Amino acid sequence: MRIDNTEINHQFSKSLEFEEDFSEYVRNYISPSIAYFSLLRPLSEIEIARRFAKSREYFRIFRSCNMAFRNYRRHAQRMVLQLPEMRFVFLALSPFIAKVELIGIFGNNLLDDETQRDGFAQLCGLQEYKPFECVGEIARAPR
Repeated sequence: MRIDNTEINHQFSKSLEFEEDFSEYVRNYISPSIAYFSLLRPLSEIEIARRFAKSREYFRIFRSCNMAFRNYRRHAQRMVLQLPEMRFVFLALSPFIAKVELIGIFGNNLLDDETQRDGFAQLCGLQEYKPFECVGEIARAPR
């Protein structure tokens, strides 16, 4: 994301640049026999969602919400559904998980929640503001 002509990456540790730099550091200063890499790097967000949807045993316990981890006492708390990352995960999983199961995971159908409308519009690039969160990139189909 660019803000005022400055590249911003609030998740630099997940970037290929970090992966390559850290891998080189490990090789040079820790051990050349340790390989550091991301198994998810070659996969798209939608492919990750498709694969996750096959792991039903994790549906009731997974959290894709940073708010749930800010305080260890809140770990068991459900996801905070008003966050952009929750909208994104809901949309990414929706083609692969039956509606009843998806609502069971999130505790609500986010697409039926009128208070989510602007948030979904932002995710889809229909409003000027793009969330600065763990969400996919806006890509427009060629015309």
